[in-house]
Amino acid sequence: MNFIDAALAKQSNLSDDDFLQAMAGIYKEPDVWDILDAYPPYIQDVIYIIDYDTVSQMEGLAGVLESGRPEKYAKSTMLCCVPALWMRHIFCVKRSSLTGKVITTAGK
Repeated sequence: MNFIDAALAKQSNLSDDDFLQAMAGIYKEPDVWDILDAYPPYIQDVIYIIDYDTVSQMEGLAGVLESGRPEKYAKSTMLCCVPALWMRHIFCVKRSSLTGKVITTAGK
């Protein structure tokens, strides 16, 4: 049983954050890269986003391009982040420069 199987088995007992933290086990069990396609897309996306963040922080964009996974990073990031950015456009959250209070308005 690898770290993904263990996290899935305990998923109902884990908080969302604990489940995400468990996916960082990819660095302790690198052989999971070979079977990652056997898992649901949301698991793959989480692991690719964690890896993208790690590689970009440690090696920069050159490391991302040289990783052999730039297309996977792009796909996972687009699937997870674009809907959130779209929602931010619909419901813009701004801070008033006069009062400092948060203002939520409908997007343009």
